[in-house]
Order: sequence, then C-alpha cells, then structure tokens
Amino acid sequence: MRVGICINDSAGSGIGNYTKELVSQLENIDSIEVKKIQIPAYEVPVFGSYISASYGVQQRLKQYENQVDLFHLPSQTQAAGLIRFETSIPVVVTVHDIIPLVSNYDNILLRTFAQVYERGLQNADGYISISEHTHEDLVDRIRITDGNSYVVYPSITVENYQESASESRLAEMGISKPYLLYVGSQTSKKNVSTVIEALKDLPEDITLVVVGSPGLIPGYLTKYSARKHGVRGRVIQTGFVDVNLLSRLYESALAFVFPSNYEGFGRPPLEAMANGTPVIATSATAVPEIVGDAAMLCSPDQPTEWSDAVLTLLEEDNQREMMIKKGYNRLNQFNWEDCAQKTVAIYEDILNNTTS
Repeated sequence: MRVGICINDSAGSGIGNYTKELVSQLENIDSIEVKKIQIPAYEVPVFGSYISASYGVQQRLKQYENQVDLFHLPSQTQAAGLIRFETSIPVVVTVHDIIPLVSNYDNILLRTFAQVYERGLQNADGYISISEHTHEDLVDRIRITDGNSYVVYPSITVENYQESASESRLAEMGISKPYLLYVGSQTSKKNVSTVIEALKDLPEDITLVVVGSPGLIPGYLTKYSARKHGVRGRVIQTGFVDVNLLSRLYESALAFVFPSNYEGFGRPPLEAMANGTPVIATSATAVPEIVGDAAMLCSPDQPTEWSDAVLTLLEEDNQREMMIKKGYNRLNQFNWEDCAQKTVAIYEDILNNTTS
C-alpha cells in the first residue's frame, strides 16, 4: 500500500512529533510504502501556517494523486486543503483536538481558521482521533458516522529522556528544590493561573517552574497572576529548554502539575511519568482518560484542590512512591509500534470501504 503523508516543518511540537514517530514506525512495515509529501511552510507571520495548511496541502495532493493509494493528513488543520478538492484517492485525517470549535477560545484568528478546516474535515473519508474525548467532540461537531471514525492513542518517545542534565544547571537558572513543574504554553486554556493561586497556600520555599514559550501576552498574564496572588518571586519562567535539561527538571520536581481547561490528549503528564515524577492533573476533558489512576486529579478551577494535593505528596511519602510506580505502569498503555499497526489497519479499512 502506497501512503502519502503530509509533512509540515512548521507544525507544532506535539503534531510534529506525532508525524515523525508515526512515519518512522510505518517505514518498518513491509506492506507500507511511505511517500513523504512536504508541505511548504510559507514565511508569513501569523498567517503562514494557515496558508500552508490550505493552499499548500491542496497543491501537493494534486501532484501526488497518481503516486499513492491513500492520503494521510496528520493534523486537522491540514484538512483546510480539502475544501473544493475532488480526488478519487481516499483521505484520512488525524484529529488531535477541535478545541477552537467546541470551547470559548480566546484566539479569534485561530477560531476563525478552525471554522475553515471544519469544512474541509467534512470531505475526508476517515478520521483518527487521538483520544475518546476528541472522538466524541468530532462526532458531535462534524456529525460523522462511527463507521469511518477511529481512536488510536499516540505515545511519547521515552528514549528522549534517558540522559538528563546535571543538577548544577538548575542552580545556574536560579531553580532550587522543592519546586512544582509545568511544561507547555501559557495561553488561557492551559490555566496556569490556578496553580499560581494555589502557591499562596503552600510553604514559601515551594516555587513553580514554568517551561515553554511564554508568548507575549500570555507570558505577561502569568507574571500578573503571580503579582496578584503575592507569589511573584516564586514563579520562574524558563522559556524553551533542551531535552536533557527538561529531563532533569522533571526528575528533580516535587510534582508535575497540569491544570489545563481543555486537552485533546495531554502528552506532558506522560513525559513526567517517564521521568519518575508524580503527576497532579486536571480532571477536565481528555486528561483523566490518558492518565488513568496514575495521577492525582483536581478540578481546573479549584486552587485549594491543587494545594491540598501538593501537601499530600509532601506529608505522605507512600503516596509519592505509589504515584511514581503507577506512572511507570501507565506508560505501558502507549507505544508507537502499536499506534502504527492500528493506523495501518485503519488504512486498509478505509480503502475497503471506499472501493467496495
């Protein structure tokens, strides 16, 4: 089977990692011939990725129509290229989330573009959701049938965390134990402010380390929240860090916190588990499905629940050790080889359905 997979270097880290790992596994399957379809990344600020996700995808699909048996778009945004596009080749789209379509999203530009790729999604032949929660959102919003919609969990690349930086690098950054760790963007849906507010009810030596791109406005709002709750000196924003330093940050943290209001999957909690870090996570959307019983779950809008969970880890050594053990066990539910095998089965199913 010849499968054309669209690859866009400008894709976000989560989607980019999914595409890279899936392609790597598919290339090891004898029955699959992968054709990597490079989607041009237009260097246009803000609008660049949207242009490449629509015009760029459509142009590349036309070029490869006679070379593949099936197209796979590994991101829902690429479905914008399916608007007014007719092809006899089946198209499968991986949907990571449709958050801008089903929540009160604060990014008007992204919300508007989501309405564009929603139209394209309706022209796909099959859908792979990365969680049951995303699948339910998709079925409710797009009104697709269960016959061509599937759920396949992605994974994380555990090998990335086998080497960690030395403790001295933390000291160089002004980070000392004990600290809570958050990894991700600081947009409003990530809800970092809930953990910041929880800090004021925790011992004063506990800090919050925030890793990832702050963004201009979200980063400012994080600082504002810290000032508002009287914990300004206890919130450290590092920006992006290399994978070895990230591994060290996970390993040395008192706990990893993930207070997001909305997730289609939620990869960082699994990364924390891979590094032996207890996880305190949101009880909202897809996250409970992904973490199972391997995390302490808290309401995203109740700061006292988060501070209570941290205090439990501080006061009960057995709880901490139990969460670490459960985290390692939970990781066994996710692996890239299984993801690839299930994806191939979906390809075969879609091909059979569209040619019969």
